[in-house]
Amino acid sequence: MVHSTARFFRTLPIPVPLRAATGTLALVLVSFLATCKQNDLTGPLATGPAAKLTITTQPSASAASGVGFAQQPVIQLQDAAGKPVNQVGVVLTAAIATGGGTLGGTLTATTNASGAATFFDLSITGTAGDRTLNFLAPALAGATSNTIAISVGAATSLTITTQPSALAASGVLLNQQPVLQLLDAAGNAVNQAGVGVTATIASGGGTLGGTTTVLTNAAGVATFTDLSINGVIGDRLLNFSATSLIGVTSSTITLSPGAATQLTITTQPSASAASGVGFALQPVLQLRDAAGNAVSQLGHTVTAVIATGGGTLNGATSVVTNASGVATFAGLSITGTIGDRTLSFGVPLLTGATSSTITLTPGAATQLTITTQPSSSAASGVVLPQQPVLQLRDAAGNAVSQLGTVVTAAIATGVGTLGGTLTASTNASGVAAFTSLTITGSTGSRTLNFSAPAVAGATSGTITITAGGATQLTLTTQPSASAASSAVFAQQPVLQLRDAAGNAVNQAGVGVTATIATGGGTLGGTLIATTNAAGVATFTDLSMTGDISNRTLSFSATGATGVTSGAVNITPGAATQVTIITQPSASAASGVGFAQQPVLQLRDAAGNAVSVAGHTVTAVIATGGGTLGGATSVVTNASGVATFGGLSIAGTIGDRTLSFSVPSLTGATSTTITIAPGAATQLTITSQPSSAAASGVVLPQQPVLQLRDAAGNAVSQLG
Repeated sequence: MVHSTARFFRTLPIPVPLRAATGTLALVLVSFLATCKQNDLTGPLATGPAAKLTITTQPSASAASGVGFAQQPVIQLQDAAGKPVNQVGVVLTAAIATGGGTLGGTLTATTNASGAATFFDLSITGTAGDRTLNFLAPALAGATSNTIAISVGAATSLTITTQPSALAASGVLLNQQPVLQLLDAAGNAVNQAGVGVTATIASGGGTLGGTTTVLTNAAGVATFTDLSINGVIGDRLLNFSATSLIGVTSSTITLSPGAATQLTITTQPSASAASGVGFALQPVLQLRDAAGNAVSQLGHTVTAVIATGGGTLNGATSVVTNASGVATFAGLSITGTIGDRTLSFGVPLLTGATSSTITLTPGAATQLTITTQPSSSAASGVVLPQQPVLQLRDAAGNAVSQLGTVVTAAIATGVGTLGGTLTASTNASGVAAFTSLTITGSTGSRTLNFSAPAVAGATSGTITITAGGATQLTLTTQPSASAASSAVFAQQPVLQLRDAAGNAVNQAGVGVTATIATGGGTLGGTLIATTNAAGVATFTDLSMTGDISNRTLSFSATGATGVTSGAVNITPGAATQVTIITQPSASAASGVGFAQQPVLQLRDAAGNAVSVAGHTVTAVIATGGGTLGGATSVVTNASGVATFGGLSIAGTIGDRTLSFSVPSLTGATSTTITIAPGAATQLTITSQPSSAAASGVVLPQQPVLQLRDAAGNAVSQLG
């Protein structure tokens, strides 16, 4: 029965399904069948030594490259007659017989007790195509497998089929974009869609722009479309990777500068600069690409402006780049207040650059400014309550600390005299402070001008000059140019208190005294007038008594310089008296007209001759008695003169005076007139003859007779 079964199995080929079986059960079956085949049921024959190898299980007819065969080969030792040889421990080696490639897995297998050697992990890695395997053992004839059709294996790596551009500008799309292919371990292109391939920079640094991960198409091809490298110039390598696959690195890409996208400052402007003065260190700018590489490009206009801090940027504020893409400024300066500034530099369509901080200090002094204005009002000739203070400044108005600059003050508008110390020198802070300025002049507005060498001056605000302290008197109304003696002036003098500049001083209560300055006489009326609130003193009843001539009046007040009036021509006043301008004879014979007749003159109170006609002057004997003969009343002529004629005094010898009078006037008395006897007109017995006498006898008392004039005055007359 056994033999029959064995014979049956010996005559049958090993079915294909069984060859394809895997696992322990399949191996047991194969070994069993091989044993049966060796036992020839026709009768026992002796088995020879192993002479060759035979493949009892062919490897898979097809396999993916690099993938273990689904059906691994089983090799049997046979003798020369083809009978299985049960021999353990023979080492068999597998190798690729045809088609090339790499045989992977455990390439040796050792026979078991049945002389069978089973391989378990063989694979072929290589290009797609047909392969055969060769199995060898020392001193034995080998065996060659059936054809194994190797197909593409699973993707294991990436390969670059199109390298990226060898030259590229930073930030600019690569002219030639990379294309990659999925490969299996044997380098076969793997047709597999949807595998994400990621590009990164492998060396050289920078930033990879664009879509850095793309998916393979159905052919396993990943095509990049918009890669760019942004970075410093130099060589780069790109790496391409995919999950679980071996990546690949590109050939060298030499990166050059990209298009200019920005400006950078290669030389900063000076960290500090004086206002209005060119920077010691002028800014220099460079065109750069997005990665900061210097871009050599001629003709870009770079414009500088003040970014922060305000002020005015002076000099050539626009410069064109040279062939190296460099813009070099010259002559830039900032005029403005002290403090920090930054400059901004720009080119159309490019990102600009901002400088580091520039600390602006004061420039050279170019002007004076008034930090403390002089008093807005001041009394003429009085030190200004608030004295001006000036500051040296630069063109931007910054205070300049400069010692020793001489500042001179002068009146700018309004005339007058500027008093005090007219110059002041600046201190270490550039400040000039005046201390004693005064303005003497008429009331009104003034401005002061302040100047210094080589700088622009300054003009003060308005100073309203008011009157100073009273220092003098002035006549605003002169007394009458002519006035009758003793008569109140028709025009009374009016005086004004004034300061040294002649400004009217409003000061009440100052007593002004009038006196005669020249010409003598007597000043009548109220001689002191008191100033009112406007500083005005008005006289009301002044008169002058004195001889006719010109007079001047003097007016004085305590603490003030007086003033003298114009000439006042004194004319005769009203007649107040009569005076004798020709005295009657100093002696006269009684009853005989005066050899010198009296002449009288009308006069005013000051004795000035008054020329008024028609006044009747009457003469009478004032002292000594007697009879005044002749025309005793005479009327004044146009000169106010009354001339008597024919006056005589009849009376006893002796002294007489005459009195002359005019109604309502003060009369006049003559000097003494000594009356002598007149012409004899009669005899008088001074000694009577004896009252009894004898006839013919000399009278005891002889008579004595005296010649006498009509007045009975003894007349001394001989013969």
